[in-house]
Amino acid sequence: MKYSYEEGNFRKGDILGITIDRKVNIYLLDGNNFIRYRNNNSFKYYGGPVDSSPYNITVPSSGHWYIVIDLGGGSGILNYSIKVFR
Repeated sequence: MKYSYEEGNFRKGDILGITIDRKVNIYLLDGNNFIRYRNNNSFKYYGGPVDSSPYNITVPSSGHWYIVIDLGGGSGILNYSIKVFR
């Protein structure tokens, strides 16, 4: 697996606490940018390279979001968990 994702409806200011077991890229994407990501086009995101855990991202606006955990071109088994703090 090169990436995994979760999706959900979040409110502005929600904090997503993401626990990982390896170095990854974490992207918080809206629907349009998730499609761009999946099609290997340029995309805008919140987050970036992560090598320590837990990693927190604050949701910038209310709506439907995708949390992508990407292995940066590698493959393997991803072990992670996501908690939402409101």
